[in-house]
Amino acid sequence: MSVLTSDGRIVIYSLPILQHPQPNQVFELQCQVNIFLPEITISAFDWLNNEKNDILACGDQNGNIFLAKISETESKFEIIKTYYQAHSEEITDLRFFPCNSEENPLFSSSSNDGFLKIFDTHNYEIPLFEIHISKVYHKKKNN
Repeated sequence: MSVLTSDGRIVIYSLPILQHPQPNQVFELQCQVNIFLPEITISAFDWLNNEKNDILACGDQNGNIFLAKISETESKFEIIKTYYQAHSEEITDLRFFPCNSEENPLFSSSSNDGFLKIFDTHNYEIPLFEIHISKVYHKKKNN
């Protein structure tokens, strides 16, 4: 299980495997990896975790995307690719495509700049596809 915290960190927890779970049973989560990128506020992320890949995609408020290789056994991560200025505004969502995640992972990104882009993790020079959908605005709640 992974969580994006209010201060822009990503924390990955391991869930205990219960043989016979009971209703309302309380269990303790163990922190496996705590990802914090100094001077970067993460605004979106997705985690691809299967037999061949353990990759985390993180997007920041400046439109950059970072791919990190996760090592749960060693409780650490390593930035393996960076897409600087992938978007001109804050990244709002990142999603790996499940259909091809084994051999050649692709992921999509969206941003407040109104673009939807698809990237290939093996070729990160330019997006494979991009389309301008619209400008996205978030309404602020009045309290």
